[in-house]
Amino acid sequence: MFITHQTDEAVYLSDSVVVFSRRAGRISEIVAVDLPWPRPLSVKRSPEFVAYVERIWRLIEDDVRLSVLEEGG
Repeated sequence: MFITHQTDEAVYLSDSVVVFSRRAGRISEIVAVDLPWPRPLSVKRSPEFVAYVERIWRLIEDDVRLSVLEEGG
């Protein structure tokens, strides 16, 4: 297990990505990553990889935007 804020890194290195909510440390979703091993760097350009990254971004997008607004305001 490792913690990262980089979605592409999480998808590239993991069999599953646990997405936490912004507050209270709750799990929003566990995303199973079904990409073959070993993973060459070129997998990052595949439609499947991009779809995983976009799916995770959609899960965290609102929380990220709120955090940015709070830091700036």
